[in-house]
Formats: sequence, structure tokens, C-alpha cells
Amino acid sequence: MSDLLLEPKIEVKSEIKKLDYTNDLFKYFIPPKDKDPSTFPNVRLKSSCIVGYMDTGKTTMELKMMKLIQERVEDRFGINVLNVVANCIVDFVEYFRDNKDKIRLRDYHYINVFIDDVLAALMSYEASQLRFQSERLYSKIRHILNDEFGFRGVLRLTFAGQRYKLVPPFFRSSPLLIFKSID
Repeated sequence: MSDLLLEPKIEVKSEIKKLDYTNDLFKYFIPPKDKDPSTFPNVRLKSSCIVGYMDTGKTTMELKMMKLIQERVEDRFGINVLNVVANCIVDFVEYFRDNKDKIRLRDYHYINVFIDDVLAALMSYEASQLRFQSERLYSKIRHILNDEFGFRGVLRLTFAGQRYKLVPPFFRSSPLLIFKSID
């Protein structure tokens, strides 16, 4: 029986390649050249969720991504991009409701929205009320932007949180999840 033992073959690679998924992200977030967001009849939602322990660079990574996407969208389509950072989705919507006369969303066809630290806002004293309101707004965000503000184009909505299980399921069910660790 002992002569049937096989020795495992182990190959050691001296080089570790760092994977770069940036182009895949751009393909998800930015429409192809023949699909100009200014011609969209409605709002196309591109959502994502970034999860990572504090101080791992979630915010820095997202702000860089917003800038890169803005540059590519402006170069490719010649349209204005609006970048917004907010503490919760309720604040984002209420701000534009209160400032309809100052900021006309219909003049934009691509909006980057970053909800930074989604957990902090939802852990306040009135967390259950805010969470309910946030989930309700998120489920209707495309229609709110289209009907109330006349926005048509791409809405890129990114949530960030420190613990996957604590990010409300409604937000963490985004089609794109990024788990951030230290570089």
C-alpha cells in the first residue's frame, strides 16, 4: 500500500502579480461610446458598496474613482458630471429638494454619489426611522431624480461601511461589492 502514495507537486512562484480591475469597473460604471447618457430617456442606476475596516482607504479610493470616472465621462461624451459626497441618502435628496433653484440636475447627465460611512448615520438615536426612510428613498431614487428634478442619465451610487453584516441589506445587495483592505 505504501508504494501508492503520491507526492504532491508544489510549484512556488517567485512573482506575485497585483491584479488591476480598474477597466472592469469602468465598463460597469461608464456607458460605451455609442450610448451617450444625455440621450437616455430615464435614470440608469449603477450602485456599489465598499466594505472595509476603518482607515483602509475606502473614502480615498472612492474619491479617486469619482475623479477618474468624471474625467472619462467628460472626455468621452462632453457632458457635465456632478460629484456628491453625503452622510446618508436622505441628506442627498433633501439637499437637492431644498436647492432646486440653485442646482438644476437636469443640466447633468452623470451623477456620482458617495454615501460615506452608511453605518454612522443609521446608528443615531432615530436610526430605525432614518433607516426606513433611507431604504424607501433608495428604492425610488431613479423615479425621484427623474420625476422631481428632470434628471436623465447615469446615477452612480456608492455606499461605504466598515462591517458587511452591519450595512443594511438593501444597500449591501448592490451588484458590485468591493472589500477593501490595506494596500
